[in-house]
Amino acid sequence: MGNPVQETGICLEYEMVDVDIDPQAAEMYFSARYAPGGYAWIIPLGSDSANVGVGVRATYLSGQRLPQILDRFIAEHPLVREKLAGGEAVAVMRGAVPAGGSPPAIMKDNLLLAGDAAGQVMATSGGGIPLAIVGGRIAGEAAAGYLRGKERLEDYPSRINRAFGVELARSVQIRKMVDLAMKSDRLMNSLFSALSPSQMKSVMRAQIPEIFLSRAWAGEKQRRQN
Repeated sequence: MGNPVQETGICLEYEMVDVDIDPQAAEMYFSARYAPGGYAWIIPLGSDSANVGVGVRATYLSGQRLPQILDRFIAEHPLVREKLAGGEAVAVMRGAVPAGGSPPAIMKDNLLLAGDAAGQVMATSGGGIPLAIVGGRIAGEAAAGYLRGKERLEDYPSRINRAFGVELARSVQIRKMVDLAMKSDRLMNSLFSALSPSQMKSVMRAQIPEIFLSRAWAGEKQRRQN
């Protein structure tokens, strides 16, 4: 099926109870200290319970262990520690998330890849459930059509590409654009300050904001690299 995509996100999440959170708000935190190469989150499950986790890229760990990073986020983050101070973890979830787009081939002989196995995850957010649903449906339709003699399996990759190939490729492109900023909270804060709420939504949806394409942004990035 070709060489595997090397860029991977690793995730650790606690289900916590007795926390003081806003049950109507899902929170995302970006920080080189508390979530290197990714982000931490608080996702409400009720009035006093939530999933609290962190997803980072393996290449950003620098010898750190993921439990150490998540525990530091819970205990030390200036905005989070008070919300979670009285909380208790009642469950632990772990997983790996592809963050580099699709591998060179998602079909070979009579084997089709879909979902995480096919790298069908938005590299900007780590979200893969919607893409897995669509990719799985297309894979099922392709397999059924092949068995009925009405479709070629070789058409599966092009169907995936038409469905969300552009968005998936752009999400990887955007992730690479912000890689430099993710090494520093100062740079990350500067980037987020330059983005409007609508532009932030565009980034999460793999639409490249104009600021990323401007000469000013390119020049600033080059200046900080030198």
